[in-house]
Order: sequence, then C-alpha cells, then structure tokens
Amino acid sequence: MNNVIKMPSAGAYENKPPKLEISPLRVFRDTDKITVKTPRLVAA
Repeated sequence: MNNVIKMPSAGAYENKPPKLEISPLRVFRDTDKITVKTPRLVAA
C-alpha cells in the first residue's frame, strides 16, 4: 500500500518540477512580508 501511494507522488513530482513547487511557496512567504507594506497585492 505504501508503494502504491509513493508511486503516484513521484509521478506528480516528475510532471511538476520541484523548482516550480518551491518557488510559489517562497514567493508566497515573501509576498506576506510585502503585502503588509503594499495593500495592492492584498486587494488583487
């Protein structure tokens, strides 16, 4: 069962590069700090 769950996960990672997955997370954290100063992002 564990192997079946891990296999699909690996396939998803191959389709979506880890860089694309990590970039948004870092951007979101950075935007959190920027949103405090720029209400524009919050409104958008």
